[in-house]
Amino acid sequence: WGFSAADLTANILGSGIALSQELMWHDQKIRMKFSYHESDYRALRPEIFGHGWPESLVKDYNGQTYWLSVSPWSFVGDDQWNWICVSVGYGGRGMITGDPNDPVIQIYPPTIPSSNLYLSLDIDLSRIRTRSKPLNALIDFFSYVKIPLPTLEWNTATGGIYVHGIYK
Repeated sequence: WGFSAADLTANILGSGIALSQELMWHDQKIRMKFSYHESDYRALRPEIFGHGWPESLVKDYNGQTYWLSVSPWSFVGDDQWNWICVSVGYGGRGMITGDPNDPVIQIYPPTIPSSNLYLSLDIDLSRIRTRSKPLNALIDFFSYVKIPLPTLEWNTATGGIYVHGIYK
């Protein structure tokens, strides 16, 4: 939906988090992760949110959540439990257009855009090591995906707190 100052800020912060951890600890104790679930809006506007799962993974912001996942045990040197993490996530809902004057708002059911904050447990797959290089590469790839686990959500539009048994 275009460039914004928030996009630039997020890019700088993301790079800064990764770089500063390497310089301070030679380790990524705070991991940036991603999760996605298909939102209800994709069916309403497939030309905007994607015609299939791979396309909507990139285009449907309503189903994307960005996480910072940290293992408290990695800071105290406990290698036995450092794979258990606490994650804080950010996502949004109700984004059907980037233009508040877009006539499409009149066509679709009324939506109230909201920012949502999440709190969840997570698993740091990168802490699992095997003797297989291909398996380690696969584990490293998936270590940037948030594992679906029970999650608390705070919705800014409603002010409500919601409990998800499993949040993707």
